[in-house]
Amino acid sequence: MDPTTIIFFLSLALLFLPGSLLYSAATRERLSEKTSSRFRLLEMSLTWQNWFDLGRAYLAGAALMGSSVLQGVGATRPGFEWMIAGTIFAVAVVLQTIHYRGSFYFSAPVFFVWGVTLALVDPIPALFAIIFSTIFTRMVDHIDLKFPLLAMVLGVAGYLTEGFSLQLAVACVIVPIPLIVAYASMGNLLCCSRLEPLH
Repeated sequence: MDPTTIIFFLSLALLFLPGSLLYSAATRERLSEKTSSRFRLLEMSLTWQNWFDLGRAYLAGAALMGSSVLQGVGATRPGFEWMIAGTIFAVAVVLQTIHYRGSFYFSAPVFFVWGVTLALVDPIPALFAIIFSTIFTRMVDHIDLKFPLLAMVLGVAGYLTEGFSLQLAVACVIVPIPLIVAYASMGNLLCCSRLEPLH
């Protein structure tokens, strides 16, 4: 098998690995019983699994976008590679959001979405959107605002600095997926942290 094809499939495996598998069974049980939608930035920052999510999303996302598999698709059908990439990233974000432990619960894959954002969009608008949305969400202390605000600021900052691009559009569509999934399932979007208190 071609090395670039191997990299492509390894990237898919890293993106599709559900983040909840990184937690112990006791932690997953505790997370499934949570009810609070507060934005617990400190607890999330002190949880190594979240930093692993950021790293794997960024590295796998960048490798996926640079893979010859997608480049080959783009060469034969211009723009089609973004449909494939967008679908892959959307499925990956859904897999990081939906978990099952006796019943379904929905975690907010904040760090994973940050990694995907950094892989898709230039660093300056991406970091600006991440920092601004984090500060504002922390002020209001509710995780539900994080994703639509990140998408909105990312779209504006990206357009003002780089202009319109398909990768910016894909990133802005992918970012609010966790909130859409949780609301469509009539569930709460919860911060995912092994240190997170229940209430």
